[in-house]
Amino acid sequence: MKASVIIPVHNAEAYLRECLEPLTSQVAHVSGEKARETAHTSDEKADGTEKLAEATRSQFPFAYEIICVEDGSVDGSRAIIEEFVARPGTASRVRLVSLEESRGPSAARNAGIDAAEGEFLLFADSDDIPAVTFVYEPIQSAETHDADIVIFSFERYFGKRQMGYPRPRCWESALYDRPFSLEDTACQSIDFAIPSVWHVLWRSSFVKGLNIRFPEDLVTAEDMVFTYEAFLNCRRMVLLDENLYRYRVDGGTSLTKERRGPSGLKALDKIVNYGKSHGLLTPRIEKHLVNLILSHVHYALSTAQSYEEYAEIYQAFKEEWVEALLPYREMLLEHLREAYDAIREKDAEQFLFALLQESRQASAEASLELSAKDSELLRAQADGAAWRVAAESAYRSHSYRIGNALMDPLSKIRRHLSGGRSVTKQSAEEGGPR
Repeated sequence: MKASVIIPVHNAEAYLRECLEPLTSQVAHVSGEKARETAHTSDEKADGTEKLAEATRSQFPFAYEIICVEDGSVDGSRAIIEEFVARPGTASRVRLVSLEESRGPSAARNAGIDAAEGEFLLFADSDDIPAVTFVYEPIQSAETHDADIVIFSFERYFGKRQMGYPRPRCWESALYDRPFSLEDTACQSIDFAIPSVWHVLWRSSFVKGLNIRFPEDLVTAEDMVFTYEAFLNCRRMVLLDENLYRYRVDGGTSLTKERRGPSGLKALDKIVNYGKSHGLLTPRIEKHLVNLILSHVHYALSTAQSYEEYAEIYQAFKEEWVEALLPYREMLLEHLREAYDAIREKDAEQFLFALLQESRQASAEASLELSAKDSELLRAQADGAAWRVAAESAYRSHSYRIGNALMDPLSKIRRHLSGGRSVTKQSAEEGGPR
């Protein structure tokens, strides 16, 4: 068995088919653009995906399994899994693993690892959408480079608009051509990976040999611990410049999208203690971890689901981490150093107002550039193909990402300062700024 795809499933009836269809229809030798076009299996695209898969399925070069770990769902998730299990044989086989009671994503993924027979491991969330080359492309890269870890790109996907926004490419281009470790790259890990397991291929013998597991005592951020225990030990990882996964931002019911509170800080503590106890904390590794810590804290504060959660995270970080990080201040990237200094000098309310001021300025700058791009879209609208090219250019622009990232935190800040304490639920995606 070449690969095992592990999916924790809990009350995912609304999205589970959209996740499993491309996984059971994997193909080889499809360009990244074609993979993105066929990854989303909505009604209007399902037929095209199936035809593409049918044409190449008999030629798929290896067997793989899809392990659905059913974690106490009370909807129709189990019936959907059983339907896929019963489908006629393809290059893949769907397996159902059931937990006796709902135990959370860590326990579900650990059960999947224990059941896995594949040479390589992949993970997916049950409400996300893997591309049709999600299995093939990273395995090709791993075997070409003899790598234990392959990190590929992904899209933040808005299902209501059916638009995906890809993560920017890593600035250190050489990392796409050679194996590397955290010790021998100038690029910080937060610039080439996020601490989520679903955009990474893992060699099974590497993970199991080091007994890397998901901590079952964390509410969220469990995948950050898994990811960085692996990163700290890995001597041969490689980047793959392909968008092979759509992370659903709007909606979704996966086990990994819950209220976080200070769980991320506990995860960071586990990572640092692991590095210390295993003698892995060299100066270069410390720089990776210090930037990870500030990146995660900044993201967690920006996406807290309520002011109470924001204040809880802020206070815990200030009490437990701020002074301890002072000797490492110069290791921080400039924008994270500025955030660290602000947190160190201000209380929670003052920092919140500072975020508001920064957001106003950045939002104004983004609006100016977006106005120019709106004019470009209007000019191109008469030509459908030209409009799509112009739209994708605008959506992928630096200004759009800034504006999009700022709007939700800005609205939260305004609501809090005006007396409203409840906020809209945010996706608890990767643990750091995107």
